Amino acid sequence: MVYREDDAVRALKERTREAVALAMEGRWKEAAAINRELTEVEPAGLDAWNRLGKALLEMGDTKGARGASAKPAEIVSNAQLQATHLESVCGVVRKVFAGLSRTSLEAVRQTKEFEQTSLSARQRMSQLTTETESATRTLHAWVEEAVLQWAGGSLGSTVAISDGVIVIGNRWYNAAHLFRFDEGTWRHEAELHASDASENDGFGTSVSASAHVVVVGAPGPNEAAYVYRFDPDL
Repeated sequence: MVYREDDAVRALKERTREAVALAMEGRWKEAAAINRELTEVEPAGLDAWNRLGKALLEMGDTKGARGASAKPAEIVSNAQLQATHLESVCGVVRKVFAGLSRTSLEAVRQTKEFEQTSLSARQRMSQLTTETESATRTLHAWVEEAVLQWAGGSLGSTVAISDGVIVIGNRWYNAAHLFRFDEGTWRHEAELHASDASENDGFGTSVSASAHVVVVGAPGPNEAAYVYRFDPDL
């Protein structure tokens, strides 16, 4: 007997091939649209969720990517709950049939069917867990988040980062530039200079930062370090 795929299965496979091809061509927006469609048709399809997360990440939609990447873990969790519940049901069924009649062939047959179903569920859960771990490793790759630039010229060569703050020192211009992460974007917040600046004082040769304090070193004639504190009331 020859089994043939129905139209729905063939269409699903064709759309999957299209999504993969678009991703390989770097056409992320189109790939995301098809993968989103596939997740609606097959909500438990891990591959579609993983591809959607990757496409959104490439498009710069980190929030959407996180949401998509969380779906496989949610699917696995639901599968685990279902497998646990099914295993519990199997245990109850085994006790009931054993109590009714240990010699009942029908009871033995139904118990074995439940056991086989439970085994299939555990195998599927194991497969989902493996696929989710693989997807998580893929999504943990480093992705360029922002390109920091300053309209006035070169930023510099020394960098410090801490608690949503980046400070870049530029000793050639005797300056330091402060960027703060705000509402999903790195914004240029301040250009720092020494209060007693002098030519070639090396201000910006070294920098250090925290959420509210920035220290800029100037090893030139002044041989000093300048401390700046963020005051939210100003």
